[in-house]
Amino acid sequence: MVKTNIYIYLTTIIMSSVIPCFSFASSFTVSKVEVPAKVGRSNIGLFNSPIFTFNDDVYVAYVSDNDDGTHSTFVAKYEDNNWIKAIVEPLTMNNQYHAQASIALDVHGYIHVTYNMHSSPWQYSVSKKPEDLSAWVFKGQSLNGPHNVKKSAVVTGKGTASIPGNRISYHYMATDIYGNLFISYREALKLSQRIKYGDRQWSLGISKYDVNTMTWNRVGAKDTTLPFVSEPGYRPQVGHMSFDKLNRLHVSWNWYVEYSLNGSKKPNVISYAYSDDGGKSFLDAYGEPLSLPISRAGSDKIIDEDFYLSYTKVAGTSTGLPIVSIMPKPPSKKNRSLIIFHNETGWSKNISLPYGATDFYIDNDDSIIAISSGLRIHKSSDYGKTWETSELDVVQGPYIYWIDRAYTLKTGNLRFLAQGKKNNKLIVYTIDFNGS
Repeated sequence: MVKTNIYIYLTTIIMSSVIPCFSFASSFTVSKVEVPAKVGRSNIGLFNSPIFTFNDDVYVAYVSDNDDGTHSTFVAKYEDNNWIKAIVEPLTMNNQYHAQASIALDVHGYIHVTYNMHSSPWQYSVSKKPEDLSAWVFKGQSLNGPHNVKKSAVVTGKGTASIPGNRISYHYMATDIYGNLFISYREALKLSQRIKYGDRQWSLGISKYDVNTMTWNRVGAKDTTLPFVSEPGYRPQVGHMSFDKLNRLHVSWNWYVEYSLNGSKKPNVISYAYSDDGGKSFLDAYGEPLSLPISRAGSDKIIDEDFYLSYTKVAGTSTGLPIVSIMPKPPSKKNRSLIIFHNETGWSKNISLPYGATDFYIDNDDSIIAISSGLRIHKSSDYGKTWETSELDVVQGPYIYWIDRAYTLKTGNLRFLAQGKKNNKLIVYTIDFNGS
């Protein structure tokens, strides 16, 4: 058991006002509250899920820049206009885009946090009591030494943590409409210490949490030790998940050529799968069954090969149609875009996102709501043909941001965590399109 110090902060909502919106069809309210955190580049990541709403309380996980030059992983809870926060991991790597935390609560209210990993054994803790930050139980796998020592993270074997897998990176948590908890992650299939880093057959794993047995199990019809996606010579990077109103699980990821084969300089491809039975079976967008682990050759490749960043996002409409966002990189000449599946015509060509938006969700009216740095929000009611734009905090400059998908699924409204790149403020925004 890990005991933690608890910090209580009395705060007020910085801004809560109705904004007259001349580009959207109606006005909406924006409220924002600043997290009392000292963060910097060590907290910036695009793969993780660091915000979660449960019983009207907001939970945030982040990497703090400490005054002595070290870094720590914190969890903060916003309850009754107060922030309470606790240290989960006192010594966290200063590793931008890799060591950041993800957080979610299960249906019984226990807080699950994964953190401080880059090709490492699972670093994972669960609150000792529901909705309570005062004490944590470590359910990961101990390292051989400090995490900033390279050999300490190289713990071979299939892994002994509560979540299956080892050599973990890019972990992301999501819950369905019933509160069932899932986690996706990159892992190594070959774990012998004699195998070179680039030959470990890096794979994509997805596991589901059973609240009755308090155990994690890999998705699929059978109890298996195999990952969700895997093929020698390729690495499926940064799997993203979301659920729609039908409770369909959508998954997207990027296939890279393995780095040992000069993969960083070769084109890659984006793939997609979905499940209608809570992860027991998976299909491609056309409804064809997929065998697990999904191979590159057997996967649903949604767009022509090109140069894309790892970070896709995925969401589904009220009828289950998938939408995937992509982030091209040089030498590709494409823009940040959406790829939308239509039953009649299949996957669309690139549909450019406004202002280089990097994340989106589907609201209760099946409109696409995208966020771009600035901050700006964008709405499309015709699947990306036209966009309406409203500005939030453009004067503050660029941001990194993370959508609270548990909140959007439940309410249809938007809540996200944003970190300013200039002022490093960490702020929770809530956008209510109903004006309530």
